[in-house]
Amino acid sequence: MSVYILLSFILLGACDAPKDKSTTTKENIPSLKEASQKIDQPKETSKSISRAILSQDKIDFYKKEFPNAVGFNKRDIPADFLSEIDKSNSSYYEVLDQNNTVIGYLRDFMGPVTSEENCACNPLSLTLAYNTDFSLKNLISVAPLQKYGHEALTEEEHKKMVSIVQNPSPDLLSLQAPQDMIDGSTGATSLTYKDKVVDKAGYSSWRLARLSMETAQILQGAPIQRDMDRLQKKMQGADTPKIQRERLVEFIPTAESDYLKQRAIFILSELYLQGLSIGEKTDSQVESIILNANLGAMQEAELLINLCLAFVEQKAAPDFVSKCIKKLDSNPQKEGFSAQIALLKGMELFEKGKGKEAIPLLEKGLAVGSISPELRQKMALVYKELNETKKSCAQLEEIYVEAPKWPNLESMLQECGDTKKITKKLDSKRKKKLLSSRLDAPQKASIMSLKDEEGKQKSIDLSSTGNKTVIVFFATWCPHCQKEMPRLVEFYNTLQLSPQKNEIELLAIRASTARETQSFADFKKQYGIPFPIMTDEGIAFESFASKQGVSPGFPMMAIANAKGEVVYFLSHGDHNDTSKELFWLLESL
Repeated sequence: MSVYILLSFILLGACDAPKDKSTTTKENIPSLKEASQKIDQPKETSKSISRAILSQDKIDFYKKEFPNAVGFNKRDIPADFLSEIDKSNSSYYEVLDQNNTVIGYLRDFMGPVTSEENCACNPLSLTLAYNTDFSLKNLISVAPLQKYGHEALTEEEHKKMVSIVQNPSPDLLSLQAPQDMIDGSTGATSLTYKDKVVDKAGYSSWRLARLSMETAQILQGAPIQRDMDRLQKKMQGADTPKIQRERLVEFIPTAESDYLKQRAIFILSELYLQGLSIGEKTDSQVESIILNANLGAMQEAELLINLCLAFVEQKAAPDFVSKCIKKLDSNPQKEGFSAQIALLKGMELFEKGKGKEAIPLLEKGLAVGSISPELRQKMALVYKELNETKKSCAQLEEIYVEAPKWPNLESMLQECGDTKKITKKLDSKRKKKLLSSRLDAPQKASIMSLKDEEGKQKSIDLSSTGNKTVIVFFATWCPHCQKEMPRLVEFYNTLQLSPQKNEIELLAIRASTARETQSFADFKKQYGIPFPIMTDEGIAFESFASKQGVSPGFPMMAIANAKGEVVYFLSHGDHNDTSKELFWLLESL
């Protein structure tokens, strides 16, 4: 795996929507919130981070807000996260208890209320205190905060200020400048904002509300950005899987963000599995990193179950799988994952040739609901060995419903009876399930500005065509898109032979071109693409996803009716029968 692709998988995910540098600037940090919310509880950090050396006065001041604090880690804020007016306020503190656990955050701030010179309300000097969920805990200051004319806030006014900053009015946050809340005819605060700010401290109310929101975003995004920067630097020159593993082993214990740590562990596991598959020896250091992630109990259980199932499926490192099961058995949250752990134990027994003992555990594992085709196939084999033909066939049928193009599936189904009758019955089930995904309140697709293959800019309005449209956003570098492309070619070629060909259009849109590693012409030739492809060089993809209320990811397949309303979204899969499924959905419109 090349360093570029490796970093893309860790930092962005395999086929996630592209994120440019602006994703992590202070204005856009909310896009990191989803990742940060994966942190279910305070981070149990065992990293050897040097404590900040603070004066006793400052420690006493901080401990008024966090009485259980025994240490403070100073953290730098990436420069891109700071506005010009706040550049000097470039750090914050993690508050640690006696167990070295983060129990909150503090950010000292000193700066102007506005960029306006000679403002009678300048400057602000205070500390913002935050809970571990990044909500504002309090505003604290050595001297009272001030309002217009440097008059000190009363205790009641301070409480009101904290309340306003904790739950700011959307109207207040939407103001680009505090002057906009002033009534031009009277010079007083407009009635629209009067109850949303502290009297005579409107500017400060606005400034602190925005500052608090920005700081919360910084607390979530800064660790991820710092990890990204360090990881990119560390992976430079790591051109072989072995070196990549070594660098990840060095990085993971030092990662600040659980989000990036988890991604790095997944990639480390994949690289380790690849090495084992070509005969490399087991690596106790890699296994220790995977088993001792130092995440919260819930996250760690989810992580180990997913990873260890992959190892047992590949018949790799059986001793590691046993250690993994032992680790899961000691997890405080194991009761919530009993079915998944039973599945893992059952698969381990099966690989050891103990099929009969494995059955009760595997059947308990079926309660998970989402079982991979690989595991279902193995369960079918177990049942077959035990002459449980009916149960074996039930597993094969489930594979067909979820992954109809699974390798050799139809030949395996021959032992279950007439294959044509079986697949016809199962197709009816698949179709019913697919049609039930129809959107209750379809939204019109955005008008999109796209370039055709001749480089001409076109405005695409699906509501004006009068035809049903299959919309496909893809990226040439996306592995899932590459697997889906032959099935789209199959759909298009079948459509050309259909009497409906003049009523249905395929709108294929290439996006995220900055990450392409081959020419577009070569890509079309490689997949034998017979249909025209438009290119999104703007924000058509993001706008489409935003309007439809879905997360942007590749490939994105949708179906619009003749009015231009998006009625269905179709999920991708390595073994889907995309062509057949598209025709089912189109026929329903």
